[in-house]
Amino acid sequence: IQYSDDMMVSCTCQEELHKFLTALCARFELNVEPHAHWYLQAFLSRDRYGNISLDQSRYGKVIVECYIPNAPATPSDEDLAKFASPLPYGFRFTSSDNSTSVDEVKILEHEFGFRIIEVAGSLNYLANTAFRLIYGIRKLCRHTRLPGRPHFQAALHMLHHLRCYPVAPLKFYCDASDSPLAAHLASNN
Repeated sequence: IQYSDDMMVSCTCQEELHKFLTALCARFELNVEPHAHWYLQAFLSRDRYGNISLDQSRYGKVIVECYIPNAPATPSDEDLAKFASPLPYGFRFTSSDNSTSVDEVKILEHEFGFRIIEVAGSLNYLANTAFRLIYGIRKLCRHTRLPGRPHFQAALHMLHHLRCYPVAPLKFYCDASDSPLAAHLASNN
């Protein structure tokens, strides 16, 4: 996996991995770490069983602080109830709710304090682990050109949902039969 000047390499054959890294080091100045801990705002950890966790909770917190900086860090019971769902109850993304002009969008951006396209992009990257938000994120991405007031309200609601219910780490099991999903499938034939 490569992004800008960061690269992660995984290989099942240590000999091939050594050849590859030797060739890279001969051509480029590299810092080779045996295990990655951070990659693109995601924390990677490995437990004693070889299971790997991908944690984007810190990135989620950064998103919340960026787009709703005045929201309390600790949600109230009222907020937990209000934002329990990723989108407002009954909300539907429709193009009939779109703004009619760029000037109208600029007024909404000023009122809400963020640009929809930036929120959608930030949340889209978080979709790697934020499964509850995927539907809303994908729909929001389709309404970034001329978003209307309901789209801004939905984006704000998703941000508050993320504040109240941070994303949990995604766990990749070394032995798939150890996963809760495998146990569930086995118990249901």
